Amino acid sequence: MQVVDSLRQSLEQMEEVLELVELAERQKLTDEREIESLLRALRQLQSRGGRAERPERQERSQPVD
Repeated sequence: MQVVDSLRQSLEQMEEVLELVELAERQKLTDEREIESLLRALRQLQSRGGRAERPERQERSQPVD
């Protein structure tokens, strides 16, 4: 009886570990997607030479009288 109880307890612990591994895998995939998204955004910024998305303001020169 003691062996059966020990095996049941081991099985429960293994199931808990499996749940944690699955959770960690889902979080890893989420993190990887976020990293890829950030890398795409960074590449876009770099391809524009670090310029902001909005067009640059052109300063108007003051007329000389």
